[in-house]
This record gives sequence, structure tokens and C-alpha cells, in this order.
Amino acid sequence: MLLAGALPVLTGCALHPKVLAQVGSRAITVDDFNLAARANWSQYPGNPDQARRLLLDDLVRRALLLDLADARGLGRDTSVARYRRAIEDEVLTQALTEQLVPRSVPVSDAEVAEFFDRTRIRAHLELIYTTDASVARAAAAELKAGRPFDQVASRYTPPGLLPAGGDLGEVSGGSMVDPLDSFVREAPLGAIEGPVEAPGEGWFVARVTNRHLTPTGTPLDTQRPMFTDLVRQRKQRLISMRAFESLRAQYHLAAVPGGPQALFAVLNPASKSDSGAAPPALDRSRPLMSYADAAGRTHLYTMGEALDDLEAPDRPKPSHADLPAIEAWLQQQLIRRVVVLEARRRGLDRDPAIRRTLDERVNNAVLESIYALAVADVTTASDADVQATYAQRADRYRRLEAARIAHLSFPDSAAAFDLIRHGGHGGSLSDAAKMAGASGRLIEERIVFPSSSPVWGPIAPQIQQLAEGEWAGPMKTADGWMVFQLTAKETSAQALDQLSPAVQQSVRQEAVTLRREERLAALTDSLRKAVRPFEVHEDVLARIPWPPAGALN
Repeated sequence: MLLAGALPVLTGCALHPKVLAQVGSRAITVDDFNLAARANWSQYPGNPDQARRLLLDDLVRRALLLDLADARGLGRDTSVARYRRAIEDEVLTQALTEQLVPRSVPVSDAEVAEFFDRTRIRAHLELIYTTDASVARAAAAELKAGRPFDQVASRYTPPGLLPAGGDLGEVSGGSMVDPLDSFVREAPLGAIEGPVEAPGEGWFVARVTNRHLTPTGTPLDTQRPMFTDLVRQRKQRLISMRAFESLRAQYHLAAVPGGPQALFAVLNPASKSDSGAAPPALDRSRPLMSYADAAGRTHLYTMGEALDDLEAPDRPKPSHADLPAIEAWLQQQLIRRVVVLEARRRGLDRDPAIRRTLDERVNNAVLESIYALAVADVTTASDADVQATYAQRADRYRRLEAARIAHLSFPDSAAAFDLIRHGGHGGSLSDAAKMAGASGRLIEERIVFPSSSPVWGPIAPQIQQLAEGEWAGPMKTADGWMVFQLTAKETSAQALDQLSPAVQQSVRQEAVTLRREERLAALTDSLRKAVRPFEVHEDVLARIPWPPAGALN
């Protein structure tokens, strides 16, 4: 099967266009080859000449199929165009996010030490959460009027988001987003805190009922890498929230008056109005939100777009019964759009590496389509095909008749692992036992399978896979911890009908796969003769280093 991932776009637009092969309008260059080789070189064993030839053959087959897809118009198909737009948005979003939120954020020793001290603080936290500021203010007012916290929390927090009554129990400093983390460490005991907004999360009202300091425990120095990574993640999250809040302001994201309420009404329809009349027809052009592009032009996000986004399988959905959640979801849909606008404003859509990534992913989708068309009618294999496939692989399925095994047991696993370390120098289990000064008695025996032994019977499949001379263990037995070595193995051939039904089905499916590959090979062989120009430059291929530079890093 052709490589499906991490392969270059065969367009001949590399920076150093030394051509390895010309397949119709597609040039495979040295740069294209090296890019594919660095990502996939381990899939091509053998000597350098064989490995280079196999990889180039795959790239040529890929180019032939893409040329066939062009001839059949698959690249111009409307579904491919939609896929390309979706992938372009995804690639541009990822590229802009990497610019806005760097992967490497410096973290100082002082920041790590401060965060470590925070984690020693534990506080009993009660919490109310809502996506709407006015609702949070109403909850805080009821609490300050003396209504019990658990009753107010149950009334105002959407079901399932927090524990019953808003009681989070004891939480550690550093485990919450700000400003909740500040409450854990600093809020006066018993005071009602909030409403406060956690950017990107929602609105909170909180109360801390007690607080204490835990013992130091494990020193910071032994945990420094973990705490450094935690601090870095928190800093990256803060950078991300600030960056996207800036985009929200830059593009003037706003709700059209009555827009979120209109979507709420559509998602929560009454069967009939009070007058008995049917509800009004859906207006897909109804604007819900607005934003402005870099030129100051206003764009509207409509009911139709919202309903389409709600149907998208890869998007989170809001609670239909929660208007604030619907408002927050609408904001998220606009953020998705303005991120792509900002990426284009910065010229990321013209970046050669990004264009290459985009073209590669679209080409992979086209290849999957042409592959499906080429082998769509190969859904079964004849009995003769299955028998031929099994004959090629019969050694995999030989029956284990007996095995000669040397084994040694220890009262604890540490001694068994110590023996295995000596075994790393090579030689037999007996030699390694002498080197390790093992005191146990080495036993050598012949085990006949199937075996009723509680030790050997359950691990027969493992023994079947071992090569002669190979070690295994340590494994827990009634006598302690055992290490063993397979010194000889006796197997016999099996007919296909002697295999289990599951294994027979596996062989049959493998036969189908082989028929599909044969069909595909015949197709690409015919394309080699039909596609023009078709040139492969062996002299250029022979001068390319293998493994490629950077492949072993």
C-alpha cells in the first residue's frame, strides 16, 4: 500500500528542483524525496540501494494515482473543495496558534519554587458556576442574604458541571484556574467571593470554609522537572487566553440584538403557540452575531451558519436549554472564523511550508478516493486465493508440540532482574546464573503441549512466539519469580481448516487485502506505460545519502 502520511506534495516546486522523476505534470525532486525519507525511512529496510529504490517507487506510484485523479476530475470535485477549505482553516488555525502561544516558554527557578509552595496549601472550596454575569450576581445576592450555599449552588449551577451543592471538598493551591486559585490561597474564611470571571471559563461565586498547610514531603529538587512543566503549562494557558481575548476585541465580536435568543428559540421550539398557530418558518438568514475584518467591513454570522455548525460532528455543542451557554458557543464560532482571518492577514496562507502541508493532506484524501475506486469491487477472496495466502504464511501458524526450557526461580523479583542484566552479555541461562552467583537450582525440562501445567499451559502462545535461545520473564509463579530460556522448540504444520474460526477469518481478510494490492499494482503498471512524460533518473537517486540527514534524530 502507498504511504499515506508525511509525504511531500509532488508538484516540482521545491527550492532545489533537482528532478528524480517526472510523472506527467508532477516532478519528484530530491527535496521531495528527502522530506519523505526523513519521515518514513525506517519503513524501508535493506541496503541503501534497495531502500532508496523502494521509497522512490512508492513516490512514483503516488504521483501516478494523483495524475489519474486529475484526469478523472477528482481534484475538482465539490466534496474535495469543501474538504480543502476545512483543512485550510484547520492548518491556518494551528499555524497562528503556534505563533500566538509559543511551545517553549521560559520558566525561572523562582517561579517553580513559588508554585511548589502553593501546592502545600489546601482549602475546602465551595463553588457556584454560570456562564452569565447577571446570574452570578443573583446567586451572590442570595448567599449574602443568608440562604444556604448548597441550595443556591443547586439552583444556579447547570446540572452535572460541579459536585452536588457546589462542594469541591479540599483542593490544593495551583490546581485551579485564576482567580479561583487565589481564593484557595488567600480568601477570608467564610466570606462570599465574587462574582468573578475566569477568562474563557465563565463566572464564579466561591466560599472557602477552612485552610491548612500540608507537610513538605518530597523535596522540590526531586520533583523539579514535573513542577517546571506544570508552571510552563499554566503560563502557556494564560498567554493563550490573552491572545484570543485580544483577537475578540480586534475583530469587534458582538451579538446582534436578539440573536442568541433567536437561536435559543429555534433549539427549544414549542409545539404550538398559545393561539394554537404553528410556529413561524425558520429564517436561516437571520443574523445572530457580527464581526469586522481587517479592512473594517462588517460580517454577519447567520442562523443558517449556526445550525450547520451545530451539525458538524467534530464541534462541541452547547446545552440547548441554557441561553448563556448558547451565547458562549456563538462566541466560539466567531473566534474560529477570526482566527483564520488573522492568519490570512499575517500571510500564513502564503507560507510555503503551510501550503505544502495543506496540499499533502488534500492529496492524501484524493489518494484514498482513487484507491477506493480502483479496488472497490474486491470485497471477497476465493477459496483458492485464501489457500494460496495461507501457504505463503503457514510458518506463522505451526502448532507448538513441545519445547525444551531451562528455568530458574528466585524468592524475589530483584534477584530475577539481576540475572536478566547478566543475561544481557549473551550466552545461556546457565552461564548467566554462574556470572550472577545465583543460588537457585537450574532446571531443564521438555514440556509437551497442550500442557495442563498452571505455569506452562497459560503461556503457550508466548512460547510459540519465542525464538530458540530467547529469554523471557521474570514471571510470578507459586515458587517465586522465574526466568526461563527456550533452548529448543518442536512444531508441526497445520492445515487451514485446523485453525480457529477467528484465525481463518484473519487469513481470508489478508487474502482480500493481497488481491486489492495486486489490483492496485496492475493499475499503476498500466499507468506507467500510459502517462507521458514518464522519466526516472537513476543516477540522481544513487547520489542521495541513506539514511537521509536528520532521519536518526
